[in-house]
Amino acid sequence: MENKETKAVNIKKIKAELLRTIREREKNAIDEEKIKKIWQRMNENERFGLKFSLFPYWTMAENLTKEEAVKLMKMSEKETGALA
Repeated sequence: MENKETKAVNIKKIKAELLRTIREREKNAIDEEKIKKIWQRMNENERFGLKFSLFPYWTMAENLTKEEAVKLMKMSEKETGALA
C-alpha cells in the first residue's frame, strides 16, 4: 500500500502532466488561426509546392513551428491530392 509521501509525489506528477497538456492544447488552438491566415495569403502554386516541403520565402517571417509546417503540408495534400 502507498504511503502519504508517495501519494503526494504521484499527485504532483499528475498535476504537472495535466498542466503540460493544457498548455499544449492552448498553443495548438492559437496556431489554427495563424495557419488559416497563412493559407489564405498563399496562391495556388505556393499551396501546391507545400506538399513537396517547398515553402514560400515570405513564410520565414511567420516563424512557423514544425507542427504548423506539417499542418500546412497536410492542407496542401487535401486540396491538391496526396503523392502516389
